[in-house]
Amino acid sequence: MGLEMSVGQLPDFHQGEEGRLLLPSGCEVSITCFESAEMQRLITSFIEESLYALALAGMDLRALDGVTVALDARKAAREIRYVPHGAVPLERNDQPETIEIGETAAVRRGEELRFHIVLRAGLGLMALSSKADEQALAWGCIAHEAAHVEHESHMYGMFPEIFDGTLDC
Repeated sequence: MGLEMSVGQLPDFHQGEEGRLLLPSGCEVSITCFESAEMQRLITSFIEESLYALALAGMDLRALDGVTVALDARKAAREIRYVPHGAVPLERNDQPETIEIGETAAVRRGEELRFHIVLRAGLGLMALSSKADEQALAWGCIAHEAAHVEHESHMYGMFPEIFDGTLDC
């Protein structure tokens, strides 16, 4: 499974029997916040294994665009997020009792709307932790964001107008 880390492709998910899994034919991973190629490789491997496990459990991740691990996840998500012409993106207020470690952003790829997971660098470090509870939290966060990919892609399939303009309420 030769993986390129900085900005590269995860391996082709549709090889052999695995082609029956509801995964994209490939997706981009960006881990430029860590200089160590070994660290990038290990975190990418953790992400890949997590996505496989979720697909094996039945999650539909075909609309996954990619995964970015960044020092400032909010900024990275804001830079790639698709905002329909004339729409104003909502900004979240900081919640002092919470730490945001990931989010999923809608991105436009040609005519297709896809969904990109953005994770904080600290989550990548937790994935490599020797502490089982930290690894479980990292896995849980990836699963949570992957659930957003599945949910948002289902919503887009049913109600594309939600993502392509403003709604009159």
